[in-house]
Amino acid sequence: MEIRTGITPQYLLGALNSYGLAGELLRTYMDEWINTAYKDGVEEPRVRKLQDTLSAYGQVQEYVGSFRPMVVAHDRGLSALFGSQRLRLGLEPGQWLLDGKEEAARIFTLLIDSPWRNRVFKCRVCNKYGVKSREPNALYKDGIRHSECGRRAAAESPRNIAATKRIQFAAEAFSLWRPTKRYGSQKKYIVAHVNRMMGPRQAHIQEKWVTRNWTEIEAKAEGAASAKG
Repeated sequence: MEIRTGITPQYLLGALNSYGLAGELLRTYMDEWINTAYKDGVEEPRVRKLQDTLSAYGQVQEYVGSFRPMVVAHDRGLSALFGSQRLRLGLEPGQWLLDGKEEAARIFTLLIDSPWRNRVFKCRVCNKYGVKSREPNALYKDGIRHSECGRRAAAESPRNIAATKRIQFAAEAFSLWRPTKRYGSQKKYIVAHVNRMMGPRQAHIQEKWVTRNWTEIEAKAEGAASAKG
């Protein structure tokens, strides 16, 4: 009889990314469990509820009922060891193998019993699984994301895109402006150009915005001039 005492985060991620019935069912159980703490874009990984899942809870109950854990004593207390005695025809004596459904239930059961279960997440941007290096925050307003995905999503947000466009248009105006009466004040010229290019639906800027972003505007304009040669 083979008894497995637990799984590692690396083992779990490998199983979640595997093909076949076990991987498919494991992803289903994971998604059900993770989504019990995700509502209206807000995620609270510390309050996930196994009992609220559609099928994961039943599979854990069925697995534990079929393959009773063995409780063993050691220096630090008691541990429950999970295993299977399912013998398959055609295998050499002493070899034990779980089918896809049992394997998915076994891995998920061991995850639920692990101290790092709340660190497991599914990125709300790329939909890939991950395990945080530390205990997660109590609440994530936009769901849990990989760090890289979070930075990319923030950069691609409508607000940041608009901010980038304002700098770009301001740099254009900086380069177009000439110190003549026709052009008037350089900052006022930049303000008028940016507001015209952004359109009426976007919040208009004022001269203080130009002052606050002057260094970036100037650098952007100089970079564009250098690129043109």
